Amino acid sequence: MKPHIRRRWTCALIGIVAACLLGAGGLSPLSATQARVRESHEKVAPPGSRGAPLPPEVEDLFRRAADLIYKDRPAEAIPLLRKALELAPNEGRIHHYLGWALMVGSQLPAAQREFETALKLEPGNVYSEYFLALTLDMQGSREKAFTLYEAILASGNVIYDTYARLGQAYARKKELNKALPMIQQALRQTPWDGALHYQLANIYRQMGRKAEAEEEFATGERLKRKDQSSIQKVLELSEAVRQKDAPRVSALRRELMSQSGDDPELMTWLGVILGQGGLYTDALLPLQKAAALGPCSYETCYNLGLTLVKLEREQEAEEPLKKALALRPESYEANVVLSIIYVNQNQNREAIERLRAAQQAQPESIRVLMLLGQQYLQGWFLQDAINTFREVLRLKPDALEARYLLIEAYQNDKAYDKALEAARDAVKLYPRDARAHYEIGHQLANLGHYQEGRRYFEEALRLDPSLVEAHVWLGDLNSRSGQYEAALRNFRRARELDPRDMDAVRGVGQSLIRLKRYPEALTELQKSIADYPEDAELYLQLSQVYGRLGKLAEAEQARGTFQKLHALEVKKQDSQRPRTFSP
Repeated sequence: MKPHIRRRWTCALIGIVAACLLGAGGLSPLSATQARVRESHEKVAPPGSRGAPLPPEVEDLFRRAADLIYKDRPAEAIPLLRKALELAPNEGRIHHYLGWALMVGSQLPAAQREFETALKLEPGNVYSEYFLALTLDMQGSREKAFTLYEAILASGNVIYDTYARLGQAYARKKELNKALPMIQQALRQTPWDGALHYQLANIYRQMGRKAEAEEEFATGERLKRKDQSSIQKVLELSEAVRQKDAPRVSALRRELMSQSGDDPELMTWLGVILGQGGLYTDALLPLQKAAALGPCSYETCYNLGLTLVKLEREQEAEEPLKKALALRPESYEANVVLSIIYVNQNQNREAIERLRAAQQAQPESIRVLMLLGQQYLQGWFLQDAINTFREVLRLKPDALEARYLLIEAYQNDKAYDKALEAARDAVKLYPRDARAHYEIGHQLANLGHYQEGRRYFEEALRLDPSLVEAHVWLGDLNSRSGQYEAALRNFRRARELDPRDMDAVRGVGQSLIRLKRYPEALTELQKSIADYPEDAELYLQLSQVYGRLGKLAEAEQARGTFQKLHALEVKKQDSQRPRTFSP
């Protein structure tokens, strides 16, 4: 059995990574003002504990305190929350609420203690991390706050004005290459915020990018003169979208389209906010109007392209995204979204070029590196793929999927010893992972150590009886040792689990031939060929069966079809030779 690329696993990974990237590059939620910070109660607890029932008395105290917080009466909520904690001292959400009430009452050290306790009880809760950082920031502990903001960024769940605060922090540290994308991302959340435009202008000025600095200063000045009633409606729309108030959203959209339909900036903001709420159909027209009013700004072109992608109109999305990149070639988001279009269209080289550009903008983005490595692998740029997956593992040693793709890259490069070493590393990290054991067996088989590999396939199936590839390899080992009935059982089980696995389909036919069950083999092969008429090996098996049954004319015809299809497969294999990517 030939080593094969595990397309089922790889294709599944493409979908997962692409979906994550699109989510990360999506129309951004708006940052919160202090007045909107009360939204934090909705997600104060992580999924494991959010919504867990409280004892009735505690629940009553908690609900009454929350109502007071809604009514902007946090001082009255404090004694209720303290009493609730006397009854339930290990409830992170109550500590979080108390911290918030103390913070807005300027009792900062006490608020800090409550947020720290909330985080001990619910580690990784970005809402508690954010407000602890804010509390520390207000007390002058900027470095501690900065560490927490970076943790929120690393989590991928970036809330409120974290981008803006990180941008300011990086700018203070003179780390301008890090400050720039943070402020740019903050502006995608609140493009009407003149202060952010001035900050961006200062960053551009310090980087020596004079033209861009002047453009941002001009935008900041222009926003001072912007119709404040329209901006107020934009803020109201943002809140209505957050509250999922569909009638109010619809009414405000109509008003803004009517009153400000000739203002490209306001139309862009309108589209961004609607997209943030997942209302992509409603977002499209304002963005199209903004683009038509021209010239199409980066924000307009990018968000128009992204909205079209979200609406699954990828061919239409390509043009505005290219325009966005012409205006800002270094844009991480535009390069990512365009790369995903190319991935979906099987434009391998174009996808790689965009992903390389995105990776230059954010060198440590695991998601981009994973998709870039996969595209290198698909294009047979094997050393590039190997280097990319090794970089992922340097950044994130527990990235199991990266280890599996590294194994696949080594295998395709016929570096089976290195693939085996990587598989053994995977088992050390994840001894209960079935695929890790399977990979050791697979690479041992590739090195010719078939019987040594058997126990790893058996262990893989013990851990996961549905692992198709392990059934296939056990069938192959059974066949090699003359155990054709056992081989047939394994191949049939693999085919039951995945009717599209061609190794399993072929294995069934070959086992029946070796068992000399020719009439049964003929029936199986005819059915398989009806399902997979382009598979050369099935015709080879068919010719063998016809020959055994004395049907020589049919055998010759099947052999002729095999030769034609085999020639095409050889040609395809010739194109799948290791190469190096050259930009």
